[in-house]
Amino acid sequence: MSETGGSNFGCKRKAEDAENEVGSGLVIVPCTICGISDVKYRCPRCERATCGLDCCLEHKKRFECDGKRDRTKFINLKSFNDSDLTSDYFFLEEVGRSSRNASRMNSALRLDSTRASKRKKSKLGLLKRSRTGASMVNPHVGPDWVEKFPVATQLLVKQAEERDVSLTILAAGMTKHKQNTSYFNVRSATLYWRIEWTFALSQIGPLTIVDERVSETKTLLDLLQPRITKTVENAKLCAQLRPYISTNWKSDVVVLLRKEFTPGTPQYHRLVLDKSLAENFRQKKIIEYPVLIVTLVSEIDRYQIAHDLVEAI
Repeated sequence: MSETGGSNFGCKRKAEDAENEVGSGLVIVPCTICGISDVKYRCPRCERATCGLDCCLEHKKRFECDGKRDRTKFINLKSFNDSDLTSDYFFLEEVGRSSRNASRMNSALRLDSTRASKRKKSKLGLLKRSRTGASMVNPHVGPDWVEKFPVATQLLVKQAEERDVSLTILAAGMTKHKQNTSYFNVRSATLYWRIEWTFALSQIGPLTIVDERVSETKTLLDLLQPRITKTVENAKLCAQLRPYISTNWKSDVVVLLRKEFTPGTPQYHRLVLDKSLAENFRQKKIIEYPVLIVTLVSEIDRYQIAHDLVEAI
């Protein structure tokens, strides 16, 4: 157990009773290196006596001694003194301090490793979803965002993803999230969408009509026909939707879905009237629920049409 000090002076310890008095005479202790009797130092490590600095340095080379006292060397109980007790105390303090530092460092490394592992899993999850065509469309939303919502919402997102639809859920306090009535029916294994229709050419300006829950198996024709076909029950609505009502409305009417997260000029997907909602929404990005714009072929030039990417096989 070692004392502090430079390596060159670690051996600077006065020889303990190098010249012991025996009666009236002296016991001569010769220098280990040169043999001169004027001994002044004893090495704390190997306890060899030397007469000066030169011999002290020489003994280090000759005996490969570092001059530092062995702090763990066994000391007989009879020889144990206060100095040894103090040295042992400080040695144990250093051991404890080193142990605590190592523990903190190990905890920090484990934390960094855990964070790196989570980031890697997050990236792999995003990559996997992007390959299936249902990637997270909002880069600011983490992959565990949906886990904060009720099970029904998580199930809705999962089932939409299985149908190749990128569905983004907003925060619980957002108006669009509160309005969303879309859900997945487990018994029938059917996804029901809330559909918001905007008839841009209505007689009274843009007219919004909402279908709270519509089966994904329904086609756009199925949903539009009751509104555009004249009947006694919907006479008032037909008056408002007069521009859409004609004998060839199935070929004149165009339904658009706005492409989400397109900065600058808005883009729109043109949907197919005789296809189901499930087919029309495939590989589309939707925030909470689809908002559909109903216009006419003659007005289509007012909208920038987005083209779907062709998936490589």
